[in-house]
Amino acid sequence: LPKLGEAGRAFAAAVAGLLGDRVPEVRCAAAASLGAMGAEGAAFEGALLERLASERDPRVLASGALSLAEMSKAKAPPSEAVVELVLRLLGSQHPGVRASAVRAMGALGPLAVPHAGKLLKCFGDRSPQVKIAAMEAIVSMGPAGQVYAADIARLAFDGWQLPIARAAALDTLPLLGERGAAFALEVEELLG
Repeated sequence: LPKLGEAGRAFAAAVAGLLGDRVPEVRCAAAASLGAMGAEGAAFEGALLERLASERDPRVLASGALSLAEMSKAKAPPSEAVVELVLRLLGSQHPGVRASAVRAMGALGPLAVPHAGKLLKCFGDRSPQVKIAAMEAIVSMGPAGQVYAADIARLAFDGWQLPIARAAALDTLPLLGERGAAFALEVEELLG
């Protein structure tokens, strides 16, 4: 429905009703659709927050976190309840939920700056997808995220990290402006 533009967004209330469906895939799709419906979907932020407060399916939680971030962009700034929920999801046992929560923080861009410390803790997560999402979130913070270039460089040079996390760190450094570029010689030596 969101792809139909204004005509599809007119069904936001009906889509919000599907958040209570007994089938997790339907709830997941409903959450994702609401997040993509701009202001019309954002009007149902409270319903999505309520659903996610009792949700147990990790796919719905992951989809809901990203949708809340999209809703927050439409409403700006994010409500305290949205930030609280996303921060709570960072502690999930499911790596997909944690990665989506990190991506949701990243989608907030500079508004995620007060929570940069939580994103940095994600560099120590056992899941590479969470680490990679954290790097992307740091980049999305703009100039404020550039101060964490050294932390990302440490991931790139840490031989105990999985190759995919190290490669992502190497890809991220050039996106961190002059602070990332400061590691050019070390990167050249590593790749040498």
